Amino acid sequence: MKKLFVTTLVLFIAWNFMAMMLPDQRGSSQNLWNGNLTTAESVLFDIDTLKDKTVVLGSSHAAGMEFEGNTLNLALAGLSVYDGHMVLSKRNDSPRKVWIEGNVVQRPPSEDFAKMFTLLSNGKKYFPGLRTKNQPVAVFERLYEWARPRLKALILNREVATEVPGAAPEQTVDENSLVELGREQAVPEEDLRVAIQRLKRLVVELADQGVAIAFFEMPQHHSICDSPHANSIREAIKTAFPDLPYLDHPDCADYVTSDGIHLTRSSIVKYQEYLQKQMKLTTGG
Repeated sequence: MKKLFVTTLVLFIAWNFMAMMLPDQRGSSQNLWNGNLTTAESVLFDIDTLKDKTVVLGSSHAAGMEFEGNTLNLALAGLSVYDGHMVLSKRNDSPRKVWIEGNVVQRPPSEDFAKMFTLLSNGKKYFPGLRTKNQPVAVFERLYEWARPRLKALILNREVATEVPGAAPEQTVDENSLVELGREQAVPEEDLRVAIQRLKRLVVELADQGVAIAFFEMPQHHSICDSPHANSIREAIKTAFPDLPYLDHPDCADYVTSDGIHLTRSSIVKYQEYLQKQMKLTTGG
């Protein structure tokens, strides 16, 4: 039994050292859930301080943006701005600024996601081998994604072309299918009332911590950018927070979506550049 314990301990330590040395291949996750956990764990455990950081909270609309420098993307695919805020609340410090995606603020927080961040999960800070991105399958996937372009370059005797993980694929949407999205109706008033109350609690908590706050709206297919559904959410936010900056969506005809609501990779990159410029103009970063 003692030998088994020692062997297990040695293997565990070795796995943690290996996890620290692995290439951090962005975008490699087994599914959306693991991708969200990986993003959250990175913010919780890999960043020393948030005091000089700008954090983006959002949903799958904004999750594909990949910022550099002092901007962190805590938009979580399939989840909400409240789930990203829950992750921030687990830290002992606060960011300098927070930009909140306004597209789906009516989506409630996920209780299942919150359950993943208990006191026991703090062990992941000290033992990286326990983190989601370092699960065995995820590790092999990261190694594969890291090695694939390099092996290809070696075989073809060409320079390594780094692949950028995509958001939505480069394809356009059939406009006839947009009717199925149900954007022709405004969000029910009661749903908006509950959402705004929840959003106010989030904003008050951040403001009490001295965080500068602003809203932004991701572009969608041009036929639904100003639909009754989108307009009702936008007006509710602007009415509830008249003193906070709200960055309206740019001309949606200039962007391409794969399903009507999610931008393709090239459009994500285009919007990210636009957003970063507006961030500097609006809140200085």
